Amino acid sequence: MKWREMDDKRKTFWKAVLLIFFGVSLYFIYLNFGIIWNKLGRVASIISPFVTGFIIAFLLNSTVNFFEKHVLKFIDGKKPHPRLKRGISIAITLLIAFAIFVGLMFMIIPQIVDSVSVLLDNFESYMDKARSAATQLLGYINVDAGYIEGIFLNTEQIVDKVLEIVAKSMPAIYGVSTQIATGTINFVIGIIIAVYFMFGKERLFAQLKKTMYAIFKMEHVDKAIEIANLSSRTFTDFIMGKLVDSLIIGILCFIGLTCMRIDYALLLSAIIGVTNIIPCFGPIFGAVPVVFIVLIAQPEKAIWVLIFIIILQQFDGNILGPRILGNSIGLPAIWVMFAIIIGGGLFGVGGMIIGVPVFAVIYILFKTYVENKLGEKGLSSKTSSYYKKDE
Repeated sequence: MKWREMDDKRKTFWKAVLLIFFGVSLYFIYLNFGIIWNKLGRVASIISPFVTGFIIAFLLNSTVNFFEKHVLKFIDGKKPHPRLKRGISIAITLLIAFAIFVGLMFMIIPQIVDSVSVLLDNFESYMDKARSAATQLLGYINVDAGYIEGIFLNTEQIVDKVLEIVAKSMPAIYGVSTQIATGTINFVIGIIIAVYFMFGKERLFAQLKKTMYAIFKMEHVDKAIEIANLSSRTFTDFIMGKLVDSLIIGILCFIGLTCMRIDYALLLSAIIGVTNIIPCFGPIFGAVPVVFIVLIAQPEKAIWVLIFIIILQQFDGNILGPRILGNSIGLPAIWVMFAIIIGGGLFGVGGMIIGVPVFAVIYILFKTYVENKLGEKGLSSKTSSYYKKDE
């Protein structure tokens, strides 16, 4: 018997049964939350290669489509093999991605390692230089220079404490190394899974669509597909745009710091470029360690580096970023900050990055829903129509 055909008494009975079942389930989850959470973590660990493979396939799909539809359009889709064009496109895309990754690693990693080594070797002399500069500055403003000794004494004690903590953390470091090795293996497996995803994406989506049509109403499935397409466009435009934007900012930062004759220019530019991926707060996260490193290495240039970073980030936020990202976000600034704070609080740095496109999709869907409801009531969908008018 269908729900619509039931009388009120039966509906009330089944509602009570469902409510009791729901309450008992919640109580069971509460009593066994630790066990359930561990099991969920285990499941997440098992399926992580598939999640990684899906993400890789999602990021590389646009490039594969470009080669398949434009570069290799001369290859017949039926001869000599129906999937030859797809296979060549995937192979070229993976080779390009691998070449870029290896090239960047060989160019950047050795120089960053050298910069960090030199920075650590010269740390004591840099501290002496910073102490001298701070003493001279306090002399200009008639402040007792004795405060400086206390500050730098505490700093040296902090450094010793950090080294002691590192020495005691070797077991944890070993655990992290094991996690890195496991993550590397999962990443390699993810690449293989991504190849399967890209090869059979039409069949996989067709099977999913067929299954959903069989279980749910057609209009609900069509709406879900529409939301999926919107999410795909938003994520692709935002993530790829943000990566390109951050790469350009990193290159401009390297050129600027090199012209200013700043030590460790590549290391500092890498910090600025990587942290710039995080919307809104990324420039702040990047500026703090960069200015601190310059402050201890070349204190006389720290203020100029800070000014340069501020100008660079203003250029990114007002000129470069909008041109690259365009309207891919579609979120007011207040909601961008909301998405970053919530995403970061729940999922850390990764949440800060993906929180913006996720909330952008939610915002667009909710905005469309509100505007449709207003249209049904014959009301204006323009926000300006609802401002309080002066009496």
